[in-house]
Amino acid sequence: MSKRRKFLIGLGWLVLGMLLLLAPEALANSQQPPRPSLEILPDDAEGCEPEGYFDIVNTSQDAKDIARGVLVEILVVKEGEYVDHIEYNPIVGTILPGHSRRVDFEIVVNDDWVLAPIGTEIKIKIVVVRENNWPSHNVDRHEYYTYKQCRQWVKYSIDATRLDWQVLKSGVYTTKAFAITLFSNGEVTLEFIASNVVGSSGSIETWYAVGNDLPEEESSSWGKSFTLSFDPAPSGITVQFWNKINVTSEISACEYEDGPTITISSRT
Repeated sequence: MSKRRKFLIGLGWLVLGMLLLLAPEALANSQQPPRPSLEILPDDAEGCEPEGYFDIVNTSQDAKDIARGVLVEILVVKEGEYVDHIEYNPIVGTILPGHSRRVDFEIVVNDDWVLAPIGTEIKIKIVVVRENNWPSHNVDRHEYYTYKQCRQWVKYSIDATRLDWQVLKSGVYTTKAFAITLFSNGEVTLEFIASNVVGSSGSIETWYAVGNDLPEEESSSWGKSFTLSFDPAPSGITVQFWNKINVTSEISACEYEDGPTITISSRT
């Protein structure tokens, strides 16, 4: 046998020895089960919109750690009386290591939501209910989204837009003027500013008052301006205005007019 042949035989044994040396480690790696680790983002988010999304992230980096058969459920955990249903696809499926899958959702509210006071919160919870490769670690992972009532609306009605006096002699006169009914799901401010009734022959002193009952003539309730604040009243709250005029003997016969200004504004 030549030296060359002996060398090749020796090399063959060397390669075989290396393979035998590496085989146990490779075998051990191949026997490790997949260990995907799921995370849900964003973390405890909130907003003024009923639509949103969650990212289901497989944070594992090893190629074998594939998340399979991922299934989620979205539940209402707060103020469910305003929710008709939630639209979403519960099937997430397979997520490769270092990758994510997006779950879009829409909270479909009922007609009562528009009446909900500002700041009312609907809270939902997304839960991983199935993951086949490491269920003991991933199932029950969850996060939250809070949908807030941020939009304030204000409506009003007024039962009169004109008040006519027909006065035949001097004196102090009072009467019911008009009523305003306010509707809002948030706090509302009403500002009222009036002035004396003015005519070509001068002016007539004029006051207004607010309340359920007509104040006494000398009551301090009479005034020319008011700023009133009201709590949320989706079903409506009525404000009654009263009018008082003082017609003196110096006042000549003619037409007198005034135009109070009423400003209604939200407080949010």
